[in-house]
Amino acid sequence: MGSLYISFQNVVKELYCEMREVIAYAANDQQTIIKDGDLGLLYNEMMRLKKRTVAYEKVIQQEKDKLRQMIEDICHQLKTPLTSISIYNDLLLDGKIQDNYFEEINQQIEKMKYLINSLLTLAKLQSSQIEFEFEYQSIQEVIYAVFTTFNKENTNSDTY
Repeated sequence: MGSLYISFQNVVKELYCEMREVIAYAANDQQTIIKDGDLGLLYNEMMRLKKRTVAYEKVIQQEKDKLRQMIEDICHQLKTPLTSISIYNDLLLDGKIQDNYFEEINQQIEKMKYLINSLLTLAKLQSSQIEFEFEYQSIQEVIYAVFTTFNKENTNSDTY
């Protein structure tokens, strides 16, 4: 029984050493490739896993960079209407009241609401809280809807 235990212990030690060698090769991108038996299969699987992990890390980093850039853009765009509101507010406080200041302030507030809602929508998209339901549409219906929308906007802009 004792010799069986020692034999088993030697096999486990040898296997452990070989596995550590495979891990060292995989971790250091060694050019030596283990092709024999189970260790070769293990090495191949580890290399495949490592390549997938690196690819996923790149995709995740790209997504983080896009999100960071979009947030920076929205924050920058929020500064403009906020500055305008601040200037109009100072003018109103100084007693230089003009009716169009209230209209300008309201327009700037609407811009800020739009940007904040865009930021919230972006956050929901990133966290997968919004699901899209795609369906086929007739191209004629889409073109008609676009023209109708533009005609309404042109009609509304003429009245101001």
